[in-house]
Amino acid sequence: MTEIALITCSCPANTGKLAEKAAASFNQKNPGMIDETMNFRDLKNLKFIDLDDADIVVLQGCENDCPLKRLEKDGINPTVVLKASDFGFVRNGTDDPSFADIEKIAAELKKCIRGL
Repeated sequence: MTEIALITCSCPANTGKLAEKAAASFNQKNPGMIDETMNFRDLKNLKFIDLDDADIVVLQGCENDCPLKRLEKDGINPTVVLKASDFGFVRNGTDDPSFADIEKIAAELKKCIRGL
């Protein structure tokens, strides 16, 4: 069975917080859909996943592509990349995201995971 790893931002900016909190909300409401969740700064759990038979989903906050750059450096090509900025969110400070915003991105993530 194909494993699914979810990699998120870990940025203190509002969009990075949005990505992390949306991933946590998704995991809480959909237990078992993701095999591993981690932020891009801590990819050590990827060593437990067969990358040849895995879907790597990246949920990042903005267009800075921090998770993508890190994965590229490690020679890992993600299956899907979602950016909160593609859904109208703008990186503009360190405010905490609203519950509605978190749920919006978590719903987009669920659509993505179901489509794999």
